[in-house]
Amino acid sequence: MAQTKDVKFIIYQVLYIFVVCVVAIKGANLDLVEVLSKEKVVEKTYADSLKKFIDSLIAKGIFFKLEVDTNLKKEDLDKMMAELRLKANWVPNVVTTSTPIPPKIDEKKPDEIKPEEKKPDEKKDINISFKGRIIQYSTTTMTNPNPVPMEIYADGKLLTTISPGSSGSFSIQGQTTVTIKAGDKSTTVQTEAKKAPVISMNYIGASGSLRLIQGSPGFIVKIAYPYEDPLDVKITGPVSIKDKGGNSFEVTLRTSCSTKDDFERIYADKGDPPYREVFKVTVKDISRGITTQQSGSFIFSDW
Repeated sequence: MAQTKDVKFIIYQVLYIFVVCVVAIKGANLDLVEVLSKEKVVEKTYADSLKKFIDSLIAKGIFFKLEVDTNLKKEDLDKMMAELRLKANWVPNVVTTSTPIPPKIDEKKPDEIKPEEKKPDEKKDINISFKGRIIQYSTTTMTNPNPVPMEIYADGKLLTTISPGSSGSFSIQGQTTVTIKAGDKSTTVQTEAKKAPVISMNYIGASGSLRLIQGSPGFIVKIAYPYEDPLDVKITGPVSIKDKGGNSFEVTLRTSCSTKDDFERIYADKGDPPYREVFKVTVKDISRGITTQQSGSFIFSDW
């Protein structure tokens, strides 16, 4: 009986030597193969349990050295295992060096990266400058290039509102200022007084007798008016009119005298020569309702 115990004890010693070899070549595969008869070896379940125990020590970073004591008896095995378990609960002071893990960067593909949407700076983009002329008693057209509505005031009174990106027209009378406002910006423009039409007459006909003067163009009447607003032009008298365009008119004398007798009968009671035939040019500025007049005369002394 004592001999059987001594054999098992020797087997345990050999097994611990084998474990030391395993620790020395860490990572090797521990394979307990049946090399002796089942009657003379430690049960496989016990060996597997010991293998898992040794692996757990290595996993915790515990490296140790085992020496075989030939005087150790079977009765002291339990005490040895208790000491090993106590060591297994000891956490070694292991100094480790690790490389810091950089924070994860959310990388996106170029086609997934969208530029930041820039909101329009309404204050910066507003343009209320006006380089044209605003004439009294006329209509003006403006374009609003701003992202906000543009309001038009005349002497403080709102005339119209022009939507963003649109054009609008407004008419003024005798107001002296027009204010353009968009957002929190505004500018004021001084209006220009509207000039009245100017009538000019240039005589191009013959002189002397009535029979030479009448029937041929005698005057060129021109009306100077630097605006596109329409005019109402009337020329009255013993004349005929031909419109030459551009507010220019050709005026010809037309009397009822076709013979000398007609001349003497009509002009005998008009006193001494020279005699005059007068025509009148009347120009009305429709926008202002103001009329300008001027007269022209055909002068002759006899038939």
